[in-house]
Amino acid sequence: MPGGEWEARLIAQPEAREYLGWQYEPPYDFYNIAPALWERELGAMLHPAPGDFYYAVHRGGQMAGYFELHCRQNAAEIGIALRPDLTGKGNGREFLACVLAQARHLCQAERFVLYVAAWNERARRLYQWAGFEETGRQRWQVAGSAVEFIRMELPVQAFF
Repeated sequence: MPGGEWEARLIAQPEAREYLGWQYEPPYDFYNIAPALWERELGAMLHPAPGDFYYAVHRGGQMAGYFELHCRQNAAEIGIALRPDLTGKGNGREFLACVLAQARHLCQAERFVLYVAAWNERARRLYQWAGFEETGRQRWQVAGSAVEFIRMELPVQAFF
C-alpha cells in the first residue's frame, strides 16, 4: 500500500461491508466477525445511537482501518481494527494517532478508554507506547468462551 496521510471519515455502507468481511489469521481470528452478526453490526454502524461514531480510516486511497467511538460521560471509549494485511508491519502508531486525534475532536472527553484481549501482546504494546495504563480486568463471553479483557485508560492531555 502506498504511504500517505491517514484520513478518518464517517463510514459508508461499502466500507462497513468491507470491514465486516476482514479475516485475520490465528490467533487474531478471534476478531473476525461472524456473518450471522453482519446485519446487526451494519445497522449500528450506519444508524448510530447518539454519541456513537463509526469511522473508516483511509491511507493511500484505500481503506486501511476502522474504529468505533462511544462518547460517554468524560470518556471516549474506542474500538479499533487495522486491515489484516497491514497488521504487524509498523502501521499501528500512525493509525492509533489518527484515531485518537479524531476521538479527541468528536468527544471532548477527559480520557480515552479501550479494552484489549489480555493475550493480545501486540496491541497491548501499542497502547502502552501511546501511554495507556491498565485500570482493570474483566471476563466476557466471546463465541462461547470466557475471555479476559484489560481495560486501559489514557488522559487525553497526556497524548497531545
